[in-house]
Amino acid sequence: MRERDRITAAASVLAWAGVAAFLVCLLVRMVAPYPRWDLLGCMSVSAVAAAVWWLRACGRSTPGGGAADFPGRGGKGTSRWWPARRGVLVSVAFIALYMPFEALSASASATTPTLAAIISSGPRIATVTIKKVHYTHRKTLKSVGTYFVSGVTVKAPGPDHATDERLEGTVEQSDPPRPGDRVGALYAPDNPEAGSYLGRLSALRSLLGGPAPPGEFGLLALYGLVPLVLARLSYRTATTCRPIDDALGEGQPHTLRVRVEGATAGSFHRPFPSATQSPRLAPGLRLSSPGGSRDLLHERCLDPEALANALSNQHGWLYWVPMADHRPEWVTDAVLVLDDGRYLCGVTPLGEAPHMLQGEPLGGPLPGPEPSRAIGPYALWHSRVHLPAAVAYAVSFLAVGLIAAGAGYRNGTLESLCFSMAAAGPIVGLLSIRFQRQRYLRELRRRTGGLTASVPNEGNSA
Repeated sequence: MRERDRITAAASVLAWAGVAAFLVCLLVRMVAPYPRWDLLGCMSVSAVAAAVWWLRACGRSTPGGGAADFPGRGGKGTSRWWPARRGVLVSVAFIALYMPFEALSASASATTPTLAAIISSGPRIATVTIKKVHYTHRKTLKSVGTYFVSGVTVKAPGPDHATDERLEGTVEQSDPPRPGDRVGALYAPDNPEAGSYLGRLSALRSLLGGPAPPGEFGLLALYGLVPLVLARLSYRTATTCRPIDDALGEGQPHTLRVRVEGATAGSFHRPFPSATQSPRLAPGLRLSSPGGSRDLLHERCLDPEALANALSNQHGWLYWVPMADHRPEWVTDAVLVLDDGRYLCGVTPLGEAPHMLQGEPLGGPLPGPEPSRAIGPYALWHSRVHLPAAVAYAVSFLAVGLIAAGAGYRNGTLESLCFSMAAAGPIVGLLSIRFQRQRYLRELRRRTGGLTASVPNEGNSA
């Protein structure tokens, strides 16, 4: 089982620091000439850190699978059962990655040949007067509500401020403009044919290398509350390892002395599953005991073979609560507590096959140690499961790098292609992980003779 050590943890922190620095650079200087070396520098830091994390996670294996390599995961007290909050944290990561992507999109859309022509001719920002309104179109977007796009002619100060220039452009406002209204303008007095930008002064200053306008800050701040709330919810006390009777629910717990024999996979369902459940396999451990065995199916983010190899031949106690009038394919919550105090949460089938031991009712104190720390901190799946996703993420990262390098400047088709690849990469990566994992578990079930019920429990697919 691959354990996270200080180097892997530091690489994770450094990679996310590069993402945060990328966003800060865009907010401090929204528009700048290509290539954006500040953005490329931040991406280089994240790329190196991600490569170190991948090589350490894939190349380092801990025979004992203990948690001593990473301080804070063991020791006194009960650590949280981390897979229970993994799905929420994956959502937090995707939302957090979207924020710099959205800021980059706004920056790239503002960097146009018109802006380059104005800057090369000597830009000026001034408050001008609308002389004529040519047209007004009403538009509605869910993110901003209703606004109006109008084509206008404005009167702006000329090169020597003694004469006026007539400039044409478009302006976006919450209300339709009228002749005589005042609006900000970015233009080149010595080259009025280069064009102009009309709008709020703060937004126009951002086009000349200033910070992002307040609206952009506010939108990203509001959007940033979502991952913060999700992260807070993922650390609720419901994910802590509680006493055995509380973790298993109501009923008389049963216990069985077991030994970790190997990996398996099975499909199952909880009592009265919802109609939205779809067939899905889950990884698990084959637990042996004198006279028979039981399976413990666990969260899908744990590699069953790596976990089984790390815990091979270790002894412990399995706890679960049987149900009356159950179907053989139903499952119930279960907890495996090893003799060293580490625990693994999951479910165990309620089947009544002869080899499936039913254990003994737990009428007194726990026969084994109290759960003290979660098994982990994690086991990375085999590279054949994650490698296609890693390629998809790398292509997405490369597309963002091309945008920051200015590959799509003056080429709208190439820029749109890069943005499409950058947005699709993470989605394709997740889908490929799910597909590869399902194929891997089907092969594992055929090799180990795992459960074959037709309707599985929902699991963490991230």
